[in-house]
Amino acid sequence: MGHKTIIRIKRVFTFGFLALFFGCSNNSAEMFRQAQAEAELGSPVRAIELLTRIQNLDPTFTPAYLLAGKMFLDSGNPAAAIDQYKRGLIAGADSTEITRQIGQVYLKQNNLVDAYKYFGQTLNLDPQNIEALIGMAAVLYQQKLYAQAQKFYQQALAEEPKNYTAMNGVAYAYMAQKNIGGALEMFQKAIESNPVSGDAYVGKALALAKTSDVPLEQVQTAFEQAREMDPKNQEAAKTFIKFIDNSAFELDYQIDKTKAYLADFGGDTEALKFLGSLFIKKSKSDGPIWLDAAEQTYKRILSANPEDHEAHARLATIYILTDRPQLAVLRAKMAFEIEPTGTYAALVRQAEAVAARGKTP
Repeated sequence: MGHKTIIRIKRVFTFGFLALFFGCSNNSAEMFRQAQAEAELGSPVRAIELLTRIQNLDPTFTPAYLLAGKMFLDSGNPAAAIDQYKRGLIAGADSTEITRQIGQVYLKQNNLVDAYKYFGQTLNLDPQNIEALIGMAAVLYQQKLYAQAQKFYQQALAEEPKNYTAMNGVAYAYMAQKNIGGALEMFQKAIESNPVSGDAYVGKALALAKTSDVPLEQVQTAFEQAREMDPKNQEAAKTFIKFIDNSAFELDYQIDKTKAYLADFGGDTEALKFLGSLFIKKSKSDGPIWLDAAEQTYKRILSANPEDHEAHARLATIYILTDRPQLAVLRAKMAFEIEPTGTYAALVRQAEAVAARGKTP
């Protein structure tokens, strides 16, 4: 999902509870408890052996397939997890829970066709299944069918009015349909229902950034709060960097926030270019030492991508400003060779003119 809507698989049951819920035999339930213990103690092979025995002895014992699938997912083997779930379906285990789990796995793999199929199967069996409703909404959202996604999120809210994920989902669907007012209202409801989770704060900040009638200070505060509540959310952090590319913000503030973003999320080329441009601006008021910082920033970009023509061109400009015309010519020509535009041709001529003036007659 572009802004990334987060689907959380809520564990509203324990596998021990499921063992009782599905009315399985005492023997199966006891072996299942042993399998749970082995899994918790770090003995997955023994746990899988016990779960396989349960499946053979009591083929409809749903928790055995669910726990085995979860263990394979946790070990990074979704294909084996799906195989476990499908074995459960063939054996006649609880189809509602298993099809939902398969849908979740396919959704995480971005296999939207199969995710849609299995969430649909779950909803055919249980039209009020909240997690399947949310999963189906997520599939439709990623397919850019925002109005349809909104309907499924709203159905989930009808079943559970305080469902945090569904509230955020409705808000993002509103935002995708340019209903910013509706999005902000729903994000605020989500924040009020769960003030310690960062998702809604991030969404609110992203929505505010799309408005034109909200004071910059209010948007800035929203992003700062989102950053505090969800420091690992790169989408919000990057959107904030784009947002502060505005003359209303002080140059030092822009530099500090961009540095912080890069420290947290690594060498984002777009952010590095923005930082380099800020250093060049800073040099106009605070001296050429900031051109050195800009030079190192653009070289960092080229170390990752030697074909970045914009970085070559920026270095050419820096070399002209720092009286290194031969290097300027070299960089300008490299930019032009990679991207032969009129702008770069003019930069080559400028660098060559500066170099010619510096020659001894």
